[in-house]
Amino acid sequence: MLKAAEETWEQDRIRASNDNMVASIEAEGRVSIIYEPVELPAKLPRVEGAVFADRRNDLVLTHTQELLTVYEKRPTTVREVIRENGSEASDVPLGLLIGRYGQHERGLRLMASCAFLKATPIGYLIEIAAPPS
Repeated sequence: MLKAAEETWEQDRIRASNDNMVASIEAEGRVSIIYEPVELPAKLPRVEGAVFADRRNDLVLTHTQELLTVYEKRPTTVREVIRENGSEASDVPLGLLIGRYGQHERGLRLMASCAFLKATPIGYLIEIAAPPS
């Protein structure tokens, strides 16, 4: 009877630890995703929804099956620099630049919106890096 009670208590500790981890992730404004490689196609719409709806971090768009972002940049061409130097700071708007996410940048951006979790053999959830696929 004592052995059964200890197992129940251990399961309760694991469940409480997992609930606390998920609650802290949600408090950060991220979405928790339990990662299992075989369930990847089913999880993908949830990850996409979280990333595309996230307005706290860089805007993410899709184009030609790639993830992109649009951000403002300082002038870089000679013509833009001359125009900026010859006018007041408020008269020259920043330019817009489209940037493609590489594999590492994509992983960092995904982890800014989502927390990928994996269960250990005894049942505790741990956060892992964004899967490369």
